[in-house]
Amino acid sequence: MSKYVPVENSSVFVRDKETNAIINTDTSGLEKARARKLARQKEHNEIKELKTEVSEMRALLSNLYKYIEYK
Repeated sequence: MSKYVPVENSSVFVRDKETNAIINTDTSGLEKARARKLARQKEHNEIKELKTEVSEMRALLSNLYKYIEYK
């Protein structure tokens, strides 16, 4: 006897008989969601790195301006 029962009108959801929980069996959808999350994290990290670099460049330009101004 199967532990899962298909959910009506759905090809990707099943119900666990013991816990009554609904389970998504769409593994390809899960992999796509993980890939999207990884891409978002990578983009976030790149933006954070660019912001840091811009801040460093501003500080260097500010110091250069002060150096030139006082000469």
